[in-house]
Amino acid sequence: MKLLLATLSFLTFGTTVGTFGNVLSTNLSKINNSIKETYTIIPNSFSLKSELRKEKMNTDNIDIDMLDGMTKAIIRYMPDTTDLPFLVKEVNLLWLSNDISQIITKKALPYSKSFEKNGIVDKDLILEAINIMNGTKFSNNDLDILINQDNKNISLIAKSNSHFQGKIDILNKPVEFSDIFYEQNLGKIYFNTDMYEKSTFLHPTSQFGRFATVMEYLGNRNKLIKFYENEITSALTSSALKIYELSFPNFNNEGKIEFSFAIENIMNYSSFKANFLPLPTENNRFFINYQGKQPKNDEEIDIKLEGLYTENNKNKLFYDVVVKTLGKKIADKYKDILYNEFLIESFNKKLKTAKITPKPGSKIFAFSTKVSESYTEIPYYKLNISW
Repeated sequence: MKLLLATLSFLTFGTTVGTFGNVLSTNLSKINNSIKETYTIIPNSFSLKSELRKEKMNTDNIDIDMLDGMTKAIIRYMPDTTDLPFLVKEVNLLWLSNDISQIITKKALPYSKSFEKNGIVDKDLILEAINIMNGTKFSNNDLDILINQDNKNISLIAKSNSHFQGKIDILNKPVEFSDIFYEQNLGKIYFNTDMYEKSTFLHPTSQFGRFATVMEYLGNRNKLIKFYENEITSALTSSALKIYELSFPNFNNEGKIEFSFAIENIMNYSSFKANFLPLPTENNRFFINYQGKQPKNDEEIDIKLEGLYTENNKNKLFYDVVVKTLGKKIADKYKDILYNEFLIESFNKKLKTAKITPKPGSKIFAFSTKVSESYTEIPYYKLNISW
């Protein structure tokens, strides 16, 4: 989401990194041992998180990605510092049902222009949104996607040669905030210290700067937002001070954000609340540039690679970009999770080019959007890839 970027880092609170690292390593070991090899569930990430919570596991800092075919999933836990260890574990999934009407639990998807490419509805974008909304990983090999061009309702039908069965209708109708913003604990949010000290709640511009910073984290935690970015941004910037409240007493005390509004045809009038821990920035993330040098604002960085890349091996592209700019040691450390740390703006197999950026809210890479770079003092930049 263009409005959204996080400035993630960490504080030791009087503890050495080594000691804190050992404690966290122990915690990760306990988490790893607590995660079973196989779970019998309805195949979506919400069901898997529910099972983890039954085992007394705090899932606020756990991300789950379903893998192709949805017989496996990746569970990953990563602290908000690049100096400490993280956990990536693949688990097997046995299905309680293969009926898509039971697997897909959210059955309203308001239509947005974001689902169009060149004025035409793009079924891949529709399916991506449905997968994000339901914590699934259906592919075009699994489902037929029928779109009513008049009312934009969607019918999903399991293909006869797939592992699924059944049919379900997804209606084009407004939803509640809770259907799009389903993660309410945003964790630690790092504010630029100078920006914080110079700003006051009495100055609307300063207040909006803090709000934009919080929204960066909100967007990272709630990925469906990207399809409604334009509508939400328009609502927030047109009358933001009237529709949101930001409770930010001081660093190291719980902060809260709350907003209420409606967006015609997208959002019923509803409210959303989230909490976070505000901390001063001590950034230790990596800039994607040669030797990690901080890019200039709006810089476009040219990177020439030697491999061959397609839509199916983008993770290899990300890995090679990190090798080229930051070295093999860093690339190898994060190779299993790089798929979740970049955004692709464009990809042209024929021309052998791509434009990418680090993912807003990445815990590994430092990156800011044009909207928030003045508040975070972290530049916005693009990577122009050729091979």
